[in-house]
Amino acid sequence: MGTSAGCRDKSYENEGNPALLRLIAPSARRVLDVGCGSGDSARRLVRERPGTHVSGITISPREAEVAQRY
Repeated sequence: MGTSAGCRDKSYENEGNPALLRLIAPSARRVLDVGCGSGDSARRLVRERPGTHVSGITISPREAEVAQRY
């Protein structure tokens, strides 16, 4: 079994995960994104649903720094 140590220096950015975001109830105003990467899904969710607060968790300090904007 591998370790996650190699992931700490990585940073992944994309357009979010629209299929996953569609599974979130439209009435949800607080969302926990585990494995949030650089916050791409959070950015999209907040843009499409104003008033939504997203908390994200990632193992990469680099990704966490980028994701804090969202």
